Formats: sequence, structure tokens, C-alpha cells
Amino acid sequence: MENEVKTGIEINLFRFFKILLKKWWLIAAFAASFAAAGAIGGAVSYRPQYTSKVVFISSNRNEGEAAGSISSGDVTASSTLNSTFKYILTSDEFLTEVIRKSGADYTVKELRSDISIAVPANTLILELSVTTPSSQTSYSVARAVETSYAPYVESVKNTNLEIFSGASAAKVPDSSSDVALFGVLGFFIGAATAVIVTAVSDLLRATIRSQKDIQRELGLSVIGRVGHIKKDRRKGKKKSLLITDLSTGFGFIEAYKIIRTKVEMLAGKKGYKIIMITSAGENEGKTTAAVNLAIALGQNGKRILLVDGDLRKPAVAKALSISTAESRGLSDVIKGKISVNEAVRFIKRYGIYVLASGIADDNASELLSGKKAREFFAGIRESFDYVIVDTAPVNVVTDSIIVAGYSDGVILVVRDDATPIPFLQDAVSAVSDSGTPILGSIYNNVEKTSSPGGYSGYSGYGYGKQGYGYN
Repeated sequence: MENEVKTGIEINLFRFFKILLKKWWLIAAFAASFAAAGAIGGAVSYRPQYTSKVVFISSNRNEGEAAGSISSGDVTASSTLNSTFKYILTSDEFLTEVIRKSGADYTVKELRSDISIAVPANTLILELSVTTPSSQTSYSVARAVETSYAPYVESVKNTNLEIFSGASAAKVPDSSSDVALFGVLGFFIGAATAVIVTAVSDLLRATIRSQKDIQRELGLSVIGRVGHIKKDRRKGKKKSLLITDLSTGFGFIEAYKIIRTKVEMLAGKKGYKIIMITSAGENEGKTTAAVNLAIALGQNGKRILLVDGDLRKPAVAKALSISTAESRGLSDVIKGKISVNEAVRFIKRYGIYVLASGIADDNASELLSGKKAREFFAGIRESFDYVIVDTAPVNVVTDSIIVAGYSDGVILVVRDDATPIPFLQDAVSAVSDSGTPILGSIYNNVEKTSSPGGYSGYSGYGYGKQGYGYN
């Protein structure tokens, strides 16, 4: 089987958004962790700073002008002059004098970095701030500015720069926004990281996400798409997964009617009667698919036998909510403990015959490969229009490959975005090697955003006495 080469990256944004909603806890955990780390980092790196301020008020009026209100022209002119004053107050000459007077251990470059000058818009104010790790240093530098500035600004004619409020020593350190800032930054960085991790992880997961993927990667046709049935939150359990229950919804029921029609068409052309239902691995919904296909065929007036061929973990009886004796399964028929007529029961409410079992058998592969099993499948062929056989997953045990040898056709159940594509390809290859044709696939548990229909399926397969394998 040759597969087309898949190029590029396909991203379904709506689907990705739903994934993010499901992973909200991961995003929240990353955001909280990064926010805490950022806040701690801000607290650890915080060094107390003390600020002393000198506030000046400037004016471009001549000394001889009468006192009066300040016009808008004065404000505009003084704002322009403030730029000149700002230059003077940060000049090398002035700062050298400030260092000399304050006695601070500074270079001009260092002092300039500790001084900031703010000029509020549309005001006559010029605010000089000195911020250092020492309250005393900040105050002594600010006081030196107060006592040194006058001779340096006198050269600017027809202007005045007077002290509005003088410097005072800071009693407490400046409030730090580092903790809050780093915490907020950490929050957003953490959330972004979680989104990126989720996106990369999702892109690296090579699973089936569309009908085209099945056709392209597995080389199989899709005979039906079955939609997801959500859990009934009021009752705390899932809804029924049988098409006889109208609460499953129109789409779910119609999906199996479509599958029934296609199976009848495909099998009718070849005269197929025994149809095996399987999957590559666990949790893909094969048992529910087998049960509903059998019921759908029975509703169409066909004489149907549903066989639970999953001897290691039989589930048909549970799916149909019927009781069954432990000694009335397929393994008991093969062992000769009971006849076929005694084991097969007609379930009136479903309109189908059922050969179910309630007990697992660890010797499944030996039983299924024996002469008695071959005789059983050959014998029931003539008694029914169709025999639907639910079997174990292909890649878990060899049982289904053995049963495939007794079947006319195989239907592979593929759950949306669940099983790795290479794993599915191995299953397709294994079934193909058995010589039994694969009629197609049932695309299962499909979200509405992907394509119509779907439900969540098969419960997990264990290992040991009640599961696949041995202790």
C-alpha cells in the first residue's frame, strides 16, 4: 500500500481553540508558576532606592514687569526655556560642581544616571529628582543642586528659575513595581509558553483527524462517520450508545443507517456474509460499532447473528445490557460444552440473534485457530443473512487475524485523533496479509468541527486474567 506524502502543516484553528479549552489547567498552571517565579525574582532582585526632589518654577518675564497673571504665551515660552534649563542642570560643568559641594563619591557620568528631570506639559514646572540607594546621598546631592544652580542659569537673559519646593531627606524607600511587573510578565510568558507547548505537542501527534487522513494515510474508504456523544452531566454518566435509544440523537442513528446501507451494497456484490469488526488498538469503539451495525441490519428485515469474538475481554453483553451465563459464549461452543443452538439467543427488543459471553478466556488464540472454530464459522454461514463478529484489537493480540481468516470482509473502526497513524498502518497491513479484504473503515468519535457525527468508545484493555496477555 502506497501512501501519499503529506506536505505542509494543517491547522484547524477552531479545533485548536477547543484543545486549549480542554488544556485550561495546563495554561493556568504554567501562568501561575511563571507569575510566582517572576514575583520572587522581582523581590530578590529589588534594591531599595531613595529619592529627593527639587521643584523649580521658571519664568521668561523681565524683573521690571508688573506682577500679574501668567499668560498662555508665558507658559509656552517657559516650557521652551525649560529644555534649556534641563540641559544646563545636567551639563558636565554643573554636575562637577554638585559633586564637589555634596562630597559624594561620584563620576559625572554616574551622577547623571541618578538624576532625572521631568517637565510637565503646559506648566512652568521643572522637577529634578535624585535617586540613589542611600537616603543621605540623595539628599546631599539635591541640596548641592539647590545651592549651586543660580550662577549657571543667570546667563539665560530675561528668565527666572526659582525654587518652588526644596529637597528633603526620604524617610522610606521608593515603592517598587518590580514584584508586580515581573509577576505580570511571568503570567503572560507562562500562558504563552503553555499555548506553544500545546500547539507543538498537537502538531507532533500523528493521528487521524479527518476522513481525508484515512483515505490518504491508510488507503481505506470511509463507509460511515459516527459522531461524539457527550456525557450526561445531570446523571454523571454517558448516554446510551445504541441506535434503539432516540436520546442518542438523529445524527448518531442515521450514521449507522448509512453504514448499514453501504455494508449491504458492498457485501451484496460479493456475496459476503461474515463481517468482522475490529480496530487497531483499544479505546476506538469497535464493540459499539459492531452492536449498532448488527441492530441496524436487523431493523432492515435481515436475519442477523452478532458474535462476541473478543474472547479475552467480551463486551457485547454489556453493550446490549443483557445478562448471559458464563458458560454460553463462543469459547464454550468451540470447546464442545454447549451446542450452537443452545448458546445463540434471540434478543427480541433488538431483533437480532446474539452469541455473547460474560467470561474471559486466556487461551483465545489456541481456541480460535483450531478445527472446531473453523467448523463453527462455516456452519453458521448458511443460517443467517449476516454474521457480525466483534473481535479483539488487531495490534494487541493475534486473535482478530485468526478470525479474519473465517470472515468474508473486515471493517476497521478508527477513532478521531486517538491512535497514531503508524499503529493504524500496521493494523491495515496485518489484516491485508490475512487475505481477507477490508471493506472500509468507520470513522468514529468525530467532533462536529471535523465532520458530522461521533461518540466516545471502547473502555481500556487491561492485561492479566481479565485482559489481553497473561500475568
